Amino acid sequence: MINSLLELIKNRLQDDLAKIVPKAQWHRLPLERVSTPTLPCVAMYDGEITFLPIRQDHSLEQNSREFQQAFWIDLVGQNSMKVEQLTSLIAGSITLNQQRWLAKCNPSSQNNQPPEDRPHHYQSATIATRHRFRQIQLIGASSDYDGGKVRSRLEFLVFGQLEIAQLKPDSLTWIETISATGTLGQAQNSRNKSDQPISWEIPITPDQPIKQEIDISSTGNGDDKRDRDD
Repeated sequence: MINSLLELIKNRLQDDLAKIVPKAQWHRLPLERVSTPTLPCVAMYDGEITFLPIRQDHSLEQNSREFQQAFWIDLVGQNSMKVEQLTSLIAGSITLNQQRWLAKCNPSSQNNQPPEDRPHHYQSATIATRHRFRQIQLIGASSDYDGGKVRSRLEFLVFGQLEIAQLKPDSLTWIETISATGTLGQAQNSRNKSDQPISWEIPITPDQPIKQEIDISSTGNGDDKRDRDD
């Protein structure tokens, strides 16, 4: 979800810290995967994605899911003061510059680029998805010593929204969505169930006589309700 965002953050940090660590090695993978790291070394990588409980979006233009995804920045060097300096500056830079960086990555319908070239905007013949980012939070930091090397790790969380739309054939127009309400645990038939119902609303075009609402909030037979238009 945040691949392009992390690439942008890495490039901005490299530029900002060029005079502090001109010979630093920067990577977009976990530090353990770097075969022969040159000190100082900075490694950025993303982690698990969590989708928040499903919510109803009353707009007929899009279906959205809130998500959060973790990422880490590992630093390793031989000097504890230098590693601490880098840790502090990186944390400060991301905290203060995030709104500008997030705006750079957030797709815009006014963008003149074709959809396939926009950051975090993906499209097939019938489905379009895009990722919007709201905030980056600094979660924590830790340090360690490894055979004469000093290590530091920063943990962040990115909060954003996954937007999903069905496309009209041979068009870029978003014409139909399916919205769901309830909880993620319910949708996945999780062991942790909630009392909140799940319902699916499917927009029907005027030439279709049947409107169908399916209520699966109960654990019974899941009876369907059908209302036919005269």
